[in-house]
Amino acid sequence: MPAFAQAPIEAPTRAGVGPWRQRPRSVARLTAHLAARPGALLGSRLSVLLAAGVVVACGGAREDPNTPAASREQEYASQLSERCDDGELERCVELALRMLDDDAHARDEVRGVELLEYACLNGQAQGCRGLARAYDAGTGVSPDTGRAMELYTRACAMKDYRACHQAGSQHLNGELRAPDPEAALTYLRVACDEGDVLEACLELAALLERGEGVPQDREAARALRRRVCDAGMADACEPVVATGD
Repeated sequence: MPAFAQAPIEAPTRAGVGPWRQRPRSVARLTAHLAARPGALLGSRLSVLLAAGVVVACGGAREDPNTPAASREQEYASQLSERCDDGELERCVELALRMLDDDAHARDEVRGVELLEYACLNGQAQGCRGLARAYDAGTGVSPDTGRAMELYTRACAMKDYRACHQAGSQHLNGELRAPDPEAALTYLRVACDEGDVLEACLELAALLERGEGVPQDREAARALRRRVCDAGMADACEPVVATGD
């Protein structure tokens, strides 16, 4: 994997809030308000968690807070809180993403971002990617595409290949500055070849087909599309069929 330059390790900041460097308030305290509101975490969208590369044990449609399912959800949230307090950074990220979920009954952007900051500053790649997404969308922080790119790059250097894909896409689309196809090519190759991120392979194929700012390689592009098609992504199959490959 190429040695990507990492952004300096510094605490992200929020509007009106200074740099945050220490462990957040007890996660149990951060989530106490959830335990006091039955069903507060119900309605979590699995798609949001999958997009950040986190697999969870529960989720789904909103339910009556008095059902057994709601009680199980609250119990699971409490377990996440305890395990995060014990230093399991992956559980801190999972809990943070639940707090940032659009469909959560007790959405708490500030506390969710605080947990992502904690995880990222302690070397958890998914926490850095989740924090980058927050800066991209302006969720719990002021929008900052430059900071988002730094965090995607940092997560990519920690072998979070979905972050490599995001960094490549931003370089390709010029979201931060003028498009940089060569940088995009590097990040997309890493995400595709090392991380097997199919969406990155598809973007890489399109870039090689166009040959804009990078050497054109239609044969390599066809091979990538075939690989993605064989993996079950229908969007890649039509161009392969159309070329008779």
